[in-house]
Amino acid sequence: MAIPAENFPFCTVEPNEARVNVFDERFEWLCQLYKPKSEDIEFMERKIEDLEKRMKRGNDKQLKIELECCQKVKAFLEEGKDVRLGDWKYC
Repeated sequence: MAIPAENFPFCTVEPNEARVNVFDERFEWLCQLYKPKSEDIEFMERKIEDLEKRMKRGNDKQLKIELECCQKVKAFLEEGKDVRLGDWKYC
């Protein structure tokens, strides 16, 4: 089945998108060199604390979405999963 891609309103309201994981040796090399998981976790903990403090001052929907996304990233890191391969439909 062909996916419509014309420049008509019914084709661009909800555009089709695809994502592909591209292996990059440089990224793997950097990860091996810097071992960022323990640091990515500490950074996310500080970011989550900051967002929680900012949310107490006001009820901003965007901050709530960002907080949920950061919590999801932290959970992936703690489980040893690759963040890039997560389900990011709602963040």
